[in-house]
Amino acid sequence: MVIYLVALLVLTIIILFMLNFEYYRHKLGVSTSHSSDSMRQAILDEILDSAPQNTKLKIVDPGCGSGDLVLKIAKSIPDATVVGLELSPIPFWQAVLKKKISGQKNTIFLRENFFEYDFSDAQVIVTFLPIPVLHKLAPKLKSDMKSGALLLSNAFQMPEDWISYKQEMVQPILKRYLYCYKA
Repeated sequence: MVIYLVALLVLTIIILFMLNFEYYRHKLGVSTSHSSDSMRQAILDEILDSAPQNTKLKIVDPGCGSGDLVLKIAKSIPDATVVGLELSPIPFWQAVLKKKISGQKNTIFLRENFFEYDFSDAQVIVTFLPIPVLHKLAPKLKSDMKSGALLLSNAFQMPEDWISYKQEMVQPILKRYLYCYKA
């Protein structure tokens, strides 16, 4: 009897996870996917090479998922404040738990809709949002971003009115580029 109850509990948890991801995929048009290690490293390298110097950086990741990129950047740039925005509750709480385990003090995870977030004090925005969502967010980013701020996009290009200063092939087999823009 106990084995059946455990199996039922596990099945219920799996179904809840799937429903959570499906609900937020439809609500925001974003499915949960993770950046590869090589892409996370390329993003970090670009921040270190191109972000404004002599300033305390604020780096924002809209749709940060479970927070792996946010935590990697925060660990590598301890003077920066790194903010992850995630509306879906399961990845959000995974990120919060990972932050607690890692002990990173310079990270903030907010359960907030990135379409309503004020990006005006960010020097760097990193994103892995699909084109329909990225293009919907683009006008807000353009109006919020201060001159000189960076936008680094994993795999997906901004609309045509955004001119990239760099396109770096990071994953040749998947044909994944890092697209780099400056406000």
